[in-house]
Amino acid sequence: MPGDDARDSGMPSAGSPMKRRPIVSVSPGALFARTVRLCTAADFGQAIKPFVCLEHEPLYPQEPRLGHPRPYSGMAVLHLVLSGVVWFDDTTGNEGRLEAGGVAWLMSGRGAWQAAAPRSQEIARIFRLGIALPPHLEGLCARSRYIAPSAVPQQGPVRVVLGRYGTMARALDMLPNINVFHVQLRSGQRWLYSPPPDHPTCWIAVDRGRLCSQRERSRATIHQGELAIFGEAGETISVKSEGITSFIVGSSGKHPYPLLFDRFSVHTEPAAMTRAKGTIARTGRELLAHGRIR
Repeated sequence: MPGDDARDSGMPSAGSPMKRRPIVSVSPGALFARTVRLCTAADFGQAIKPFVCLEHEPLYPQEPRLGHPRPYSGMAVLHLVLSGVVWFDDTTGNEGRLEAGGVAWLMSGRGAWQAAAPRSQEIARIFRLGIALPPHLEGLCARSRYIAPSAVPQQGPVRVVLGRYGTMARALDMLPNINVFHVQLRSGQRWLYSPPPDHPTCWIAVDRGRLCSQRERSRATIHQGELAIFGEAGETISVKSEGITSFIVGSSGKHPYPLLFDRFSVHTEPAAMTRAKGTIARTGRELLAHGRIR
């Protein structure tokens, strides 16, 4: 059946010769209020740049209808709606109502605020991914897109958010040399992924269920809410689901720039960070005057 194994995915079949990439670390996320933080620019983000922020967050029906705006700068911020319905708006003037599978994309550049609020009676779940921008993009004006689930390409169990998988091109044509997929497997299903040769960085974050893979000399299990980082050596990542499993995969080339960062901003140059902080502060005062933040 389509999507049952690697033969349907455009990747190497399970029987073909291949050198597997081993897992080098598996770590649980840290709970901050309700957010499970898997990675920041201060910790694992240094190892998997340009990916500098990975977070799971639930949104509860009783929350404020307009949500709580957050400031960002110097990053591309991607929100993947994993369940429920979420309404997004941002200070570029854009907004969107997204069901499960929808994607919110903000190129925060020199600074922007963005809010996410539930629009369903069930708890909504989102996955937040921050990608450090190169110098020629980190100082541009912010811009955003909100992409319906039907506009995200899918091949077998893989939804292609950024980059390319098999014959499927990305939903977002924004950043080169970066792949981000959302993969959903049935119990016992195996999935193989061969990152492009110029993608030494690769990780998996499990949203639901559990995956089995390979460490250098032993078997590894990646549980719900954990981040697995793969080594640079080898060609193919092989995982097998234990139960119905949902996970996010990222791979990319190296981000060659040292980073300046705080909780919501990531930049390569001090001047860009200073300008962005000014933009965030000015916009924040406007949001305060309109009662959007406290």
